[in-house]
This record gives sequence, C-alpha cells and structure tokens, in this order.
Amino acid sequence: MTFEHAVSVVVALGPLLARREAPSRPLLLGVFGAWSALVLFAFDFPLAWLGAVLWLLISGLVALRLLFAVRSLEDFARVIPWGFLVGGAVWLAVYTSGLTLLGFSGLAALLTAAHLHFAGFGGVQLAAKSGERPLPWILAMALGVALLAAGIAVSPTLEKISAWYLVVVMLALGGRLGLAARKAQGVRRVLLLVSALTPLVSGTLAALFAVRGFAQMGGFSPWVMFAGHGLLNAVLFVGAGLEGLRQPREVAVAHGA
Repeated sequence: MTFEHAVSVVVALGPLLARREAPSRPLLLGVFGAWSALVLFAFDFPLAWLGAVLWLLISGLVALRLLFAVRSLEDFARVIPWGFLVGGAVWLAVYTSGLTLLGFSGLAALLTAAHLHFAGFGGVQLAAKSGERPLPWILAMALGVALLAAGIAVSPTLEKISAWYLVVVMLALGGRLGLAARKAQGVRRVLLLVSALTPLVSGTLAALFAVRGFAQMGGFSPWVMFAGHGLLNAVLFVGAGLEGLRQPREVAVAHGA
C-alpha cells in the first residue's frame, strides 16, 4: 500500500463519521451511500472523481439545509463543521480528478481533504459536543483549522503559528473531554479518556512538523505523520471522542431524539 492509498482510506472514513452526525435519516442513507462509494474508489478506481463529486453534493445539501435553518448564533455554529466538510469534499474532488486548485494538487490536495474532514468537521463537532457553553470552543477550533489551512497555502510563518495554536486548543479540548469522562461510565468513559490523551502524542508531532512546514515534508517521514498524527486524530481523538460523547440510546429516546 502506498502512502497516498493509506491516506485515501482514512479520508474515506470521513463520510462514515458524518453519517452519524447528519440531521435527518434520508440524508444519513445518502451519506452512507457516498461513504460506501468512496471506500471502493480509494484505490485508484477509474471513476474515483465520481464518488468525490457525489460526496460533495451530499455534504453541500446538508450544509445548505442547516444554513437556511439558522436563527441564532448557536444555529450558525452548528453549520461551521459542515462548511469544513464541504471544503474537504472539494479538495477530495480536486485530488481524484487530477485537477489543481490554488496551486495544489495530488498529495497536497489529499492531505488538505483529510485535514478538513477530521480536524475541521470532526474536531469542531467534538468541540460542539464537549460540554456546556460550547460556542467559544467551536470558534477556537474552527479558527485554528482555517488559519492552518491558509498558512499552508500562502504563508509558512502563519502555518507555524496556527499549528502551535491548534495544538494548544486540542490539548485544552482534551482536558475538557477528560472532565466529561469523569461523568461517564463504562466504555464511554474509556473512549473519552483515550480521546482526551491522544493530543499529547498527535499534537506533539504536529508541532514538530510545523517547524519544518508542509513544503519540506520530503525531509520528514510522511508515514510517521500519518500514523502518529493523522490516524491518531481521526480514529482516537475525533472518532473515540464523538462516540464517547454520544448519548446512550435510552437517554436519546427520552429527549425525543
């Protein structure tokens, strides 16, 4: 398996993550369908771009539905992670179609898609669900993700500053998840503790990587970043965290979910 194949498989998990967070069952089915297509297309399938475009349309429809329902700042905050998801889908389409956008293509486009799917969508969703008064956490996480993406595109200095800022936010969010774990029980507590501790490893690697910058990735083992940063954040920080914060079925039913 090549490095790009490995990253493709992880990015293909993004729609599966979003399927659990989508606001309606019909869209859940559509998102799940897109996820299934992307898994098949992850390994250089000739029509990979078609799966990416399908995912872009579905995530865009979800984002628009939420945007049209905005009545307050809190409602708008719910739209932010879906905006990142649409951005991730755009970059996935750029990668699978072989196009160039803002001077980026190939592996750079794929890694940007991964960043926006998991740090953007997943990380902001995690901040939104991490406890009471989530708005400052949503904005802090969203700002870090957006600035880091901008820094990679236009300014190595901004890239380094925003990477360190995002690491601090993730560590603070990890502490917040640790507090949530104290109120959880059983498997949910374990999942939240795993999520809370993950930034200690993945954040350290991100900070070290930022010293070199994306442009010098060739001098830094991409597999180390994939395993120790990207995969850890996608599966353990975001995946385990969201699953740990999910209400037990009987509680969700009691609240009319």
